[in-house]
Formats: sequence, structure tokens, C-alpha cells
Amino acid sequence: ALGREEGDSLKFALRWCLQRKQWGALEIMQRQYARAISGRRDLSYFAALAKLAQGNVAEADVAAERAFQMAADDDEQRCEIATEIAEFGKLDWAEREWQYVIGNFSEVDVNSVVARFKLASWQYDRPEYQSAAELLATSCDAIADNSAERARLKHELEEHPLGFDLNHFIGLRDYYAAQHFKQMGDHEEEARRLELAAATYERNIDVLIAMVRSEGGDQHYQARAKLRIKKAKQGQIEEIKRCKDPAIRDNQHVRDYLANLYNEWAWLTANTSKNEKELRKAVEYSKLSLKLRPNESAFLDTLGHCYHAVGDHANAVKFQRLAVQQEPNLQYMQRQLAKFEQDLADGTQPEFEPDQGELQEQPQPAASKRPPRRIQIQEETAPLDIQPSPRDIERR
Repeated sequence: ALGREEGDSLKFALRWCLQRKQWGALEIMQRQYARAISGRRDLSYFAALAKLAQGNVAEADVAAERAFQMAADDDEQRCEIATEIAEFGKLDWAEREWQYVIGNFSEVDVNSVVARFKLASWQYDRPEYQSAAELLATSCDAIADNSAERARLKHELEEHPLGFDLNHFIGLRDYYAAQHFKQMGDHEEEARRLELAAATYERNIDVLIAMVRSEGGDQHYQARAKLRIKKAKQGQIEEIKRCKDPAIRDNQHVRDYLANLYNEWAWLTANTSKNEKELRKAVEYSKLSLKLRPNESAFLDTLGHCYHAVGDHANAVKFQRLAVQQEPNLQYMQRQLAKFEQDLADGTQPEFEPDQGELQEQPQPAASKRPPRRIQIQEETAPLDIQPSPRDIERR
């Protein structure tokens, strides 16, 4: 039997062959390592995916069922395995694994919470908003009045490889519910749920975008939403300036964080601003994010939206197609591509608002919340709060 490290190397090789359709090399590896593959759930799934990719659908389903039923002491890895399967488009296989974890761990166990988080993100994409909200609600309700469980789960999620804030998870419940009520035409309840989501976790910029677009809020609601967006963008600008400090700017963690900041500012601006000067700055920031992290699907998606916002539909289609190539199973990206293609065909152009002047680059107020995880780069430099953005986490 292969050791863990050797098995992971074999999985890397199988994945490489699958992605590049190297069927000959794949067949050789499957013959040579047949016993090792049949002894590990994740490797067995990759063998099933190989059958599927070559058109052997019935054989692939049988192999996937065998992988699911395998007796192995790896329940805590099943959520990660499901995520890997989903990347190749087999959401039914992945959902079966996530549901297994949800059904076999307590609703407040970190494995169950992560499985709910991952499955709900795919339900949201389909879009099955109510199902996504209800899936998260079970865990949220279980910790609502239990401060000890909440504190424990918060710590375990921060230490998890995904490294996200429990408040992000709780806020998503109301965000998904808001999308459901919007779908149903209940805009008043949509606005109320978005307000709750923002109060719980204001770093989720998709919540802020939804708030400013909501038809359920009055002028005071819209003013609060715009103020939140202004503060978020000011905070991002200030963090961008800090990341450029010569003492830390070459650190890879800082570079990744800076890429996220450029991307988030561009995404928030492209989806909420009508100021042409600001939108063109969003295009440049989006390009900078891709310079730091080339071919990142979420960043390509952002650049497509930025070009669309300034009326450059040809480039919007170009970069959205690249995003879809990276994430062919995300329905949201495909829906956006269809919209951009239609606007290109129709010659639709955006209407800009008069220039109100540059966004003032002021620090985010001290009262605003920041993620708790820190990486101190140098002793004499203030530590940066480094955490993957909510959009980034949901694609992992």
C-alpha cells in the first residue's frame, strides 16, 4: 500500500492526466497502481472520473458508487473529496458525499459546517436559494443561544484550511434567504434579510451590492447601503497602501492579499458605481489583481464585469469566456457570459453619472470589524489582517 504522501502524488498525477486528457498515461497508472487506487476513496473517484471523461458513463457511476460505499477511516476527508469531485462537474457525486458528512456529524461539528457551506454555495449557484439558506440555518440555530459552542466552532473554523469567519457563515444564511425572497417578489423581506446579513458580516461585499440594488428599502436604507460601500472601499484603499510598504510588499502572503484587495475594490465598484472615471480605475485594479494571480477565475470574472460596466462589451465577453473556461460548471458565470454576449450584439451602452471627484482614500473607521487572523511580516511593521476574501473562499 502507498503511504499518504505517495498517494497524494499519485492523485496529482491522475488529476494532471484527466485535465489534459492523457488517456494512455492514465491507463498505465491505473494498471500499475490498481491496488492503491482501490484502497483510497479519493483515488477511486479519480478513476471513476477517468471512465466518465472517456464516455463510459455507466461504468463511471458504478465506480463512483463503489468509492462512496468504501469502508475507510476517512470521514473527515469526505468533504474535501467532494470538493475535488465538484471541480470536475460531478455535482451529484459530490452532493452525496457532502450529505453523508452532514448526516453523520453534529450540526455544530466543523466537518458538518464546512460541508453545509460548500453544498450551499453550489445550491446558490443553481440557483436554489431557499435550500441553501435552510441548509445553513440548521447550524446557525443550533449555536444561536449557546455561546460556548459558538466560541468553539469559531476557533475551529479559523484553524480550518479554508480559514473563514463563523460570522461569514451566519451572514450567508440571511444573504441566501434574501435572494429567495427577491425571487418570490417579497422585496421588503429581501431588504430586511440583507440588513441582517450586513450587520452580521460586513466584509461580504456581495451583500452590499445586493443592498444597493434592492427594491425593498426606502431612501434611508439606500443611504445606509451606500455609506457601507463607501467605508468598505476606503478600507480596501487603505489596506492596498499598506501592502505597498517596501518592508513587506515582496512577501507572497502580502502579494496574494493585495491581489484580493484589488479584485474586491474592482468588483464592488463595477457592480455599484456609475462614475466612468471610477469604473475605469476598476478596470486597472482588476488587471493588477490578475498580474499578481494570473488566470484566477474569480478575477477574470471581475475583469469581465469591469469591462461591461464601462461599455467595452467585446472585452467583457473575452474575459468572461476565459472565466467560464476556468470554471465551466459555475452556472452564474455562464449566465453572465450570455448577458454580455447579448449586450455586445445589441450595442447596449451604460449611462454614466456626472463625475463627483475621486474617492477619498481615508482609513476605515476604527469601529469597523476586521478578520481576527494575523500574519506579522516584520516586527517594526503593523501586522496586516490577512484572510481570503469571501468570494475567494467560496471557490475553494
